[in-house]
Amino acid sequence: MPFDRAWFYSRKSRALGDPDDPKLLEYHLKEMARKAEEDEQPLPAEKIVFEIGSGEYIAERPRFAALLKEWEQLPLGCGGIIYTPEVARLSRGSQTEWGRIEEALRRACLRIRTRRRTFDLNDPDDSNWLEWEILYSRFELRMNKIRMAAWRAGQLRAGKIRTGRVPNLGYGRDPKTGQPAPNERFPLLQQLCREALTTSVNELARRHDIAQSTLLWTLSNPLICGWPAQRYRSYIPEKGWRRPGWRLPRDQWLWPDKPGDYPPACSRAEWEAIQAAIERRQYQRERPGSDAGYCRDVVTFVGHAGRVHLGAVRPPKGEQYFSYDLQPASGPRLYIRRELVHERATAALRTVFTQPAWLRAALDQYERQSAERQATAALDSAQLRRSLERERGRLVGLAKALYDPEASPEALTAARTAQADTEKLIERINADLDRAAAAPPLEVDLAEVWDDLPLLCQEWDALWADDALMPDARRRRVVRICLASVPVVVDPERSRRPVYRAVGEPEYPAWLRDVLVD
Repeated sequence: MPFDRAWFYSRKSRALGDPDDPKLLEYHLKEMARKAEEDEQPLPAEKIVFEIGSGEYIAERPRFAALLKEWEQLPLGCGGIIYTPEVARLSRGSQTEWGRIEEALRRACLRIRTRRRTFDLNDPDDSNWLEWEILYSRFELRMNKIRMAAWRAGQLRAGKIRTGRVPNLGYGRDPKTGQPAPNERFPLLQQLCREALTTSVNELARRHDIAQSTLLWTLSNPLICGWPAQRYRSYIPEKGWRRPGWRLPRDQWLWPDKPGDYPPACSRAEWEAIQAAIERRQYQRERPGSDAGYCRDVVTFVGHAGRVHLGAVRPPKGEQYFSYDLQPASGPRLYIRRELVHERATAALRTVFTQPAWLRAALDQYERQSAERQATAALDSAQLRRSLERERGRLVGLAKALYDPEASPEALTAARTAQADTEKLIERINADLDRAAAAPPLEVDLAEVWDDLPLLCQEWDALWADDALMPDARRRRVVRICLASVPVVVDPERSRRPVYRAVGEPEYPAWLRDVLVD
């Protein structure tokens, strides 16, 4: 007797090895339509559902998720039938997810019709066979993963790509081998690799009319140097699963045993040099044609919190100038001309480096603090607290032993001696904890600018004004250590035109301020 409710569901998964046959789902439908015809079961077109995606998790299959939700909302015991080529097409993932599917089908009395048999989940014998099929499908899934992982590891060792994805800039995918093959833009990629050593990605993208994200992704991909390393991982224990994968840090990349057999756009050494140049420019925030932004770590907009950014202002009248910007949580963007900030910061730094007595006293204070920190560096507060808790527990045990009526005189004497030793040890641990807590904090680490200090003291004006000798990154380190803040006041309400903007007096950090001399 036909059911009032019937569905057809099938899927294919390229990721797990299903044949990449565009007619596979059509074959499934024809096969199961014949079964429905044999059962004299009508199969409405709106109840036919196809899907392409992994069968491991329901959340990754939105069409099946919607279908399952429909089944869960059916009336109790209403009956129906689901046509699918095999049970694994519904799910072969976790037991928890299959339990949800099974509960929904059993509650509504829905049967599963595959190419071999019909399963009624309210029949114990059918349930047993169904569980065997689910168990085998999970085993097959795991074995397929093992085989796929072994194949990918072999591809990696041989210097071959594993996903078929290649940079659109300079390479295409060979349809026969599935490996990278140079295309008509390959000479351009070779030229970009040479120019990236001395020119920023932003400038190259503008010069050659290429999207900056595309160019950066291509130049950062080791595939272009012939060594297609594995840079992503689908599963990380502390983060879980993710598609297309988690990007790994550079020190966790997996490299091939040998280079690939396709033409590289640059050598491995040149690629490493490109990465170093990109990272250096990223740290220094080098922007073609822009003014330096070495005060961005210490600029503070009075009355507003947030991170300061580098920006540019194009006034309706006048020339463009570069600025330090802040976007408050509410209200308009705040900005101040960079050169005004740099004038105040430079004057404050000149005071530091042209007064040797002041700087010498500050360095002496810094060395004293460093020596005190080294003296207490071995005092690990966390370890001391653990030791204190352990000894306190031991002391409680010894105190109980002294009141043991069955203890011998020798045992009581030993317990008293151990109790006295433990009390002395607890006193020493508490003293060490007090010393560790009293250790003065090391406010700065002068190691970053130690080599620059003598030169800056001897030739301040000439050295600070030389962009070649003092690039943005070196100036930024000096400013970050020698200045605590450069306050900026921007008040749009104080006056309409122009907006009130002013740079306050820079503030010195404590290690310099405390030894200020006239």
